Parts: sequence; structure tokens; C-alpha cells
Amino acid sequence: KMPFISSREYSTFKIFRYAKDGYYAETTSEIIFADEKTGLKINVPKGFRTDFASVPKNFQHIISPIGKHAQASVLHDYLYAKNSYASTIKAGGALKVSRKTADKIFYNAMRESSVNVVTAWIMWAMVRAFGFFSFHKREV
Repeated sequence: KMPFISSREYSTFKIFRYAKDGYYAETTSEIIFADEKTGLKINVPKGFRTDFASVPKNFQHIISPIGKHAQASVLHDYLYAKNSYASTIKAGGALKVSRKTADKIFYNAMRESSVNVVTAWIMWAMVRAFGFFSFHKREV
């Protein structure tokens, strides 16, 4: 069972449109992810702006900014935003998510999206090492 609860097919990017500036994409519908490993549910709102995976140009021949990890990357971008929140799967209620938890959810979402374990681990390790540069730096 897929933990992405209410998203349309993303491999053709039907749930995204490019923003006017051409750099970001925007979600055209809400994305909901329930992570049973952390017990958290995340609702990414319609209209959320993302650059997918922030992979430096020199490494994009190894890992593309888009692919099987696209929804996990959007989820991670949302959790890194200053005013984002999650809720518990069972009880609801809004709560802030730490950077460590956001990175764990990113890894779990990639694995649920059939990203292979090596690629998922590399991407997780990169956000653990360098994510502090962007955590809580922008608004939703």
C-alpha cells in the first residue's frame, strides 16, 4: 500500500506546473503522505513551490533533480519550509517537525516510491550533511 494518499500520477508531472519564474514548479493538487514509521501525516498544499531535489549541477548526471524521488523531494521541501507542519496519523493536531525527522521522512518516502536503497541513502546522507543551509529558510 502506498503512503501517498491523495496525489495524482506524478511520473508525468500532472500534479505540477512550472511557476512563472521557470525555476520552481507548483503543485496543482494537495499531496498527502502518511509515514507509518514515524506516525506522521504530512499535507503539502496545492500551490506549494518546489525545485524538486536540490542536486548541484555537477552531480545531476548521477542523480537527477526529478525522477522516482520527485514526490519525496516535494514532501521534503515542504517540511524544510519555515511554517510547515505535520500531524500524527492517529490523533491529528499540528506539530513542527525537526530537520532530522524531515530527513527520515524523506528517506522513507523515497523507499515507498521504489527509489533503490543506494540512491535513497545517498540522497538522505546529502540532506543530513548539507540540509542545515536551507532548513526553515523560506515560507510555504
